[in-house]
Amino acid sequence: MNLKVLVLGVCLVTSGVTSGATSGWFVRPAIAREFDRNTASSSSTAAELLADNPEERSPIPVPAPPPPPRETPDNIETPNSIEGGRTKTGWAIVPEVSSLGFGGNLVTRITPNFNARLGINAFGVGLDVEETEFDYEGDLNLFNVSTLIDVHPFRNSGLRISGGLIFNNNNVEGTADISEQVAEELGTVEVSGQLVDASELGVEELATVDADIDLTNTVAPYLGIGGGNPVAASKGWGFWWNLGIAFSGSPEADVSSNVADDVPEPIRTEVEAAADRVLEDEERDLEDELDLIRIYPVLSLGFSYQF
Repeated sequence: MNLKVLVLGVCLVTSGVTSGATSGWFVRPAIAREFDRNTASSSSTAAELLADNPEERSPIPVPAPPPPPRETPDNIETPNSIEGGRTKTGWAIVPEVSSLGFGGNLVTRITPNFNARLGINAFGVGLDVEETEFDYEGDLNLFNVSTLIDVHPFRNSGLRISGGLIFNNNNVEGTADISEQVAEELGTVEVSGQLVDASELGVEELATVDADIDLTNTVAPYLGIGGGNPVAASKGWGFWWNLGIAFSGSPEADVSSNVADDVPEPIRTEVEAAADRVLEDEERDLEDELDLIRIYPVLSLGFSYQF
């Protein structure tokens, strides 16, 4: 091969490689710059699109609001309520003045609308009974134990309807002087062979009568209304009243005569017989006169305190 030809070929090859490399060095940066311009243009266009369309933006997480507090229905009370930081027990005492006597009640809540109570009342006082022809001087004795249920139909009104039983021992014990009536019944009597007017025997209280009157049956149904709920939620002190009737039944009277010790023995039997005749209708008369209390009125006033 000709040396000139060989040298010429090498030069051509070398020139081509060099030209290609140089062209590549200048081409690549131009392509890169064009790519950067296109990328910037695309980013600018995307930003403009997001600005024009806010709904296309990614939402920012917002925390959910807390649930509202749970409300207690109006017709429900919690068993124990708090007032001033102190828990109420649902138990209350109720001192009262009543036609059943002085006493009080212990009240507890069964449900928000139902209460149960146990009451004890007692009273004693001197009493004159002048319902028949004899004037009795005696004592009225009251003792009552009440077992009742209170129904509160209306929330927060305090009005209640009450019913139950009253166990009692209510009676009147009295004594009357029946000397005048017995002497009138006797007329004249023979004493030591002489006829003497019975009124002139000179015996003080020739005869007396003792009466024991049971005013009510041992067990009496009760029905009434009242005001004040001692164990209402958050209640401490309160006012209390009751108005009702006890179906106590007709009173029962028992009378017995007594003859003075100074009555002469020969006429004692005659005087005793005369006293019995005088009192023949007394039991029935007493029962008839007092029969109106077979429906016994019950009225009470007091105050309550819930622990």
